[in-house]
Amino acid sequence: MNIVDTLNIYSLRDAWKQILKKNPAIKPTQTYEYYCNLFFAFYARLMKVGRWRMRFYYFTDDNDACIIPIVVNRKRKLIRSVSYYGRLDYDDIISTTQSKKFLDDCLQEICKTYPHYVIDWCNINEKSILFSIIEKIVVKQERCVAIQLPNIYEQYNASLPKHQRQNIRTAYNRLQADNISFEFQQYDIFNPISRSMWKQCEEIYERRHDFSYVNFVRLWYNRVSNPYHHILTKHLEHEIYVIKSNNIILAYMAGLYNEAQKTYYVPRLCINEKYSRYSPGIVLINETIKHLISQGTKVLDLMLGDETYKTAMGGYIHDNYSLQTTTDELLTYVHAS
Repeated sequence: MNIVDTLNIYSLRDAWKQILKKNPAIKPTQTYEYYCNLFFAFYARLMKVGRWRMRFYYFTDDNDACIIPIVVNRKRKLIRSVSYYGRLDYDDIISTTQSKKFLDDCLQEICKTYPHYVIDWCNINEKSILFSIIEKIVVKQERCVAIQLPNIYEQYNASLPKHQRQNIRTAYNRLQADNISFEFQQYDIFNPISRSMWKQCEEIYERRHDFSYVNFVRLWYNRVSNPYHHILTKHLEHEIYVIKSNNIILAYMAGLYNEAQKTYYVPRLCINEKYSRYSPGIVLINETIKHLISQGTKVLDLMLGDETYKTAMGGYIHDNYSLQTTTDELLTYVHAS
């Protein structure tokens, strides 16, 4: 097995893209472009640079290849996953294969490189490559929600509980009763969202999370150092859906679409609180599902969090796990398996 250990993600650009070509089912959260933004955001936090390093291990043999990103603190003898620092709901390794032997060998090499280290690896989804090889030693961390989509919208609507169908009708009726007409729009790499509209989206998010009280410089820094500021408008697979009235956004969702899986991954869904009585989030999800079904999409994955509105709109639960162990214990596990 050949091993490359590097601090420079940019040196792995071609290798990373080759892995994705061989395994197109890898989630868009594991693409090279996504991690470049995480890399930039991590090192933008200067307080971390003296203590932590984001490292990338690239493994190859005659048939397979794998990249394992980790964050290391040598002084504290601690390994963390990149998702520990946020903006990565589904953490994973980037691999051409799910071959247990090959991936076990990769993990062994990391364990040998960092003997007696503590490992804190979070956001390992049950559908991930990493979960498939360490599922017996992980613990449940947080629930996620996805909506399975049928071939026609009427089937989806009929599958919802009666009270939720009524909630959807009520939301539309309130808009109509108050003469609020809305537009539903999609934006992507071919139809980019305007800067002014994306700024409006971010302001909705910031108000909802009480960021708007900070000064202008701090607010600007929070935006540009947030990977989503870049990923959700520049990633090749990004898609943004909004409902707006007179150029005022009532609600929006932004995420990444995986063509091989026919899945739309959504890490951000926000409503304009000024219009909350109209339940714009319900309207947005409903309109987006109509569009996704017409495009042949099979899953709308709303990712981390099991908020009531997600399950009410037909979502099912799937879990994220965490790995909290030591390199010595992990090495014993992979040897035994």
